[in-house]
Formats: sequence, structure tokens, C-alpha cells
Amino acid sequence: MGLNLSFLGGFEACLAAGPPLSFGTKKSKALLAYLALRPGMACTRDNLAALLWGDTADQQARNSLRQNLSLLRKSLSASDVQSVVSAGDTVSLSADGLTVDVAEFERLAAQDAPEALEQAATLYRGDLLEGFALSEAAFEEWLAVERGRLREVAQAALAKLLEHYSTAGPNERAVRVAVRLLALDPLQEAVHRTLMRLYVRQGRRGTALRHYQVMCETLRRDLGIGPEPETERLYREISRQGQRQFRSTDGADGTPPSAKPSIAVLPFTNLSGDPSQDYFSDGITEDIITALSRFRSLLVIARNSTFSYRGKDVNLHEVANELNVAYVVQGSVRRSGKRVRITAQLVDAATGYHLWGERYDRGLKDIFAVQDEVTQTITSTLAGRLEVVGREQAKRKRTENLEAYDYVLQGNAQFYRFTKKDNARARNRYRNAIEQDPECTRAHTGLAWSHLIDWMCRWAAAPDTPIELAFESARLALATDDTDSLTHSILGELYLYRRQYDEATNHLERALVLNPNDADAIGTEGFLLTCLGHPDEGIEKFSDAKRLNPFTPDWCLYCWRSGIACYSARHYEPAITVFKCIERPVDEVYGWMAASYAQLDRLDEARAAMEKFLRLAEIKSARRPGPTKVDWETYWAGSCPYKNRADFDHLLDGLRRAGLPV
Repeated sequence: MGLNLSFLGGFEACLAAGPPLSFGTKKSKALLAYLALRPGMACTRDNLAALLWGDTADQQARNSLRQNLSLLRKSLSASDVQSVVSAGDTVSLSADGLTVDVAEFERLAAQDAPEALEQAATLYRGDLLEGFALSEAAFEEWLAVERGRLREVAQAALAKLLEHYSTAGPNERAVRVAVRLLALDPLQEAVHRTLMRLYVRQGRRGTALRHYQVMCETLRRDLGIGPEPETERLYREISRQGQRQFRSTDGADGTPPSAKPSIAVLPFTNLSGDPSQDYFSDGITEDIITALSRFRSLLVIARNSTFSYRGKDVNLHEVANELNVAYVVQGSVRRSGKRVRITAQLVDAATGYHLWGERYDRGLKDIFAVQDEVTQTITSTLAGRLEVVGREQAKRKRTENLEAYDYVLQGNAQFYRFTKKDNARARNRYRNAIEQDPECTRAHTGLAWSHLIDWMCRWAAAPDTPIELAFESARLALATDDTDSLTHSILGELYLYRRQYDEATNHLERALVLNPNDADAIGTEGFLLTCLGHPDEGIEKFSDAKRLNPFTPDWCLYCWRSGIACYSARHYEPAITVFKCIERPVDEVYGWMAASYAQLDRLDEARAAMEKFLRLAEIKSARRPGPTKVDWETYWAGSCPYKNRADFDHLLDGLRRAGLPV
């Protein structure tokens, strides 16, 4: 079997598909790295001895070299590599069967294709032999030169990738590349300007202005200089952009930095050794997010966005930049039998300082106490910036039945996959929880949401049954706990579709009093405002929701509902931009797109979108009774519950001009 060597970001040597190899001494590792970076090239023994034993007498240095070469041969004996090859007074490492990440990195970085450059960036996990040091001046000098050279190669590759993405690629990828490039060299002012422009293109004008301040501080601290005139001009230009600019993804402008402390809770790592237990660690994370969200003095990033980092080896500084937060919480969960170990830490993203960290070894029966302790410790650590009055109100009533709690977590894991089958499985788990504890609020609320999704996606055979079941479950949830924000949020949604606008408003206002960081409730409030005839105010709410959930999936309700708000406000171009960005559009999305094109007199595009809408609607009709030519008005009235007839007529006008059968 071959030999795989990884030197970027550390040191690792292993046989192909095998465990890491061990070496007798640190200098054996250094010797292997030096030879592996020039495979097949003969190195004299004198040079190797001087490199690693420079302060030792010649004969003793050669003896030490001989011993370490023997250790290398022994460690590599199981590989197909012919190991260390000696020829006279020279030594080399055979290139046959050898894979070195540095060589592959340099090969990929020399190319221009973005795919190759992405792979090169992935391979560059850090400096050469990061964390590795020897008290040998010659070796340290060689290592410093090589580290600098490879760092320059990485910067050049990232610069090419940034140029590609900033002109032709996805904005988010360009931002990530720029952030990484600045992590390698924070003094590249041109890259800072590019990143500021990218933030503006994303609608994050406040982030761009804040980034300028960070850059200025870096230049003053490291170089004792101020920004270049071009950078200052860019800053002034962005500062003057007071007018609202519609974002490509949500139809609203950028959100300025919040005065509140902003925080993201990353998915806790499952250390149980059993992937089937992921739902449990995910559930712990969600509970902590929910608990923190109840503090009005905090801005808490929503679950969908933080869970995009699940299972990834993340850089906390990059995560904080991408999510635009000041603090990050991360941790792990190990569940074994009736015991659980939870670790959690709070990090200041700007400095990298750990503000707090703790480990809890408890019985499962204490799981809720641990969650409360973690939440309260985080908020106390940020004391002085938070409201601490009413902390007890942040705790919601919850089941003490652990079996019911476990079923709820399993149901949530299924629900968030958003497929017809998984939604049905989630309902079964919620029902199992209710059997264990009939007063389990979270199970009743989860059941209500699953029924509502069934109705919205038209997955049920009986069209109107799911929404009635959703009401029934939501009312049962409210009866068990009237302080649960999620229950009020779903009731607000349900009353909106019933056109009981006052009840919808009351429940959504109550939901946001209980949990001011609920992005879904804020998005629903935006849809309510749109339906009430205030689409511009709705657009602002969608922007607020996007700030709390920047990585929300494009098929999420409030993403394409922001397009509905744009259409309702007669902002047709931004509406089309939103609808076109949705990768998993339902039939209604094509209908809205068709109406938007028609209002701009782009009739060919309008008819093409309408054809897609009708085709998808016919597919649904084949599965169960669906809309026909005579009930399209009823169909669209159910889709968007406008209060004012004029708003609904505006929609019908666009649809009919696009070719909707009359």
C-alpha cells in the first residue's frame, strides 16, 4: 500500500486507507518531511546531518542521522514505497507510491480553473508543518523559507479564485475566499476593498462599513499608516448610499450593524461515536439557540444558518465574518446510557479569546438544568450589555418526560429535511411524544407545523384536512403553554390564511415579544404586512429576518415571500431576481415570476414561466383533485390571502397577461 503524507497545517503520515504512522523521534519526522518535499532527489548525509544536528560533533551527528534513517525505514516498512534509499553518501525518498499534499497543492494552485483552485485552497489547511518546531537553526531557517513560499502560492491561488468569483461566481463564495485571503495577509488593502464591494453587492452595507473600521485599525497597528485614497473614496461612497437597494436574495437592503451583542451557536458535535445520535446533539444546540433568542438584548442567528456549518472544520473568525456576529458558541455532546457529557465555550470572535468554557457530566434527567445553566452563564458572561431582568421568563414550560423529549428531537431531525416522507415520519415521532406526555407543548407544536407544511405543499390527498389538523394541534399546544413563541407564530400563520387578520397580528406580536430573534416569525410578519397592503414594510421585515438567518435555504417560505412583497410593491425587477434565485421552486413561484415578467411587458418570458407553472400544477392534479381552468382564482386566493381586493386584482392581472387560462 502507498504512503500518504500531509504537511500543510501539521504533520500526518499514514498508509493508504490506514491509521497514522508513529515515529520514534521528532527529528525522524523532520527528516521525513525534508526528504518527502524533494522525492527522488539525492541529499548528502553531511547536509542532512548539518540540517538537523548542526551543533553536534560531525561523527555524532552522522550516527544520529543513521539511527533516525533506521527508524524511518522501520516505520515505512509496511508501505509500497521503497522507503529510504541510500546510495553511497547520499539519501533519498522514493517517489513511487508516495503522495504528498504539498506537491498536489502546488500542482493545483498553478492552474487557472476555479475547480482546481478550490481544491488547492482546501488542501492548504495551514502553514507547512504548522506547530512543528526544532531547536536547530538550519532546519528552522529552511522551514521559514518554505512556509513563506507556500503561503505566497496559496495567496496567489486565492487571488485568482477571488477574481473569478467576484466577476462571474456566487457572491458568498467570493466573500469566503476574500476573508481567507485576508487571514493569510491582513495588509492587502486591495482585497479589503474587494470584500467591502462584495458586502455591498450582498446588501450588507453596514458590514462593509464596519469592515473598513477593522481594516483601518489593522493598518494603524501593524504599519502605522492610514488607508489609501481609493479606499477612503470607497468608504465615503458606501456611506452615502442612504437609499434602499434591493438585495439579490431577499429584495431588501443591507442591515446596519446591530447595537445588540450578536451571537451564533454552532451545531454541537456528536462525540458518541454513533451517527444515529446526531439528532440528540442537534436538539441540544436548538434548545440553547431558542433559549438565547428570548433575550431582547441579544441578536441570535437562526438555526438554519448556523447548521450550515454542521460537520465542518470551521475557522471561528471566518464564521463570525460570514454571519456578521461578535460572539460564537461551540461545544460537544457525548451520550452514553443514562449519562451525558456536554462541553460548551463562548468565544469573542474578534480576539479569539475564550470568554467562558465548561464541561458538564450529568445524568440525562439533568439535561434541562444543564441547558439552562449554559444559557444563563453565556448571558451573564456578556453582563453589562444584556438585560438580565426577567431571565426566569426566558424559560419555557417543557416536558420532564425524557422519552417524550427524545421523540421530539427525532421528529425535529426529520421535519427539517422538508420532504413529504420525512414530514410524515416527523408526525409519527411527535405523536409518539404525545403518547408519552399528552401535555408536551413542543410535540403539539411540531405536529401543527408538519400539518401546515403538508397543506402548503399540497402533499395530502384531502386538500383542506391538514390545515384543520394544524389548528387543532396548535390550540392543544397553546392550552399546555401559552408562553411558547413557536405556538403563537404558527397560530399567526394559520389565522392569516383564514383571513382573520387581527388574530394573526395578535399572535405574531405575542410570538415576537416572547422571542424577538425568531426569524421565521419576523418573516411571517413581513408576509402579513404584505397581505394587509403594506408591502414596503413587509420588505423591511424580510430584511430583518435575513439578518438573523443569512444562510436560510432559498426554498424557505420567507425567502420567496419577499419576492411576493416586491411584486405587491410594484418592484417587479427585484421580484424576478428573488424568484430566479430559488433552486427548488414550487409551482406558485413560477406563477409569481410569470406575473412579474408580464407587468414589465416581457411577455415571452412571462409565457415561458406560466407554462412551467401550469405543467407543475397539472402534475399535482394528476395525483389528486386539483385546480382546473374554472377555479384558478380560488387557487390563488388561497395562496396569497390579500386583505384588499385591489392587491389581488393586481396579481390576477399579471397572471392573465402571462397566459393563465380564464
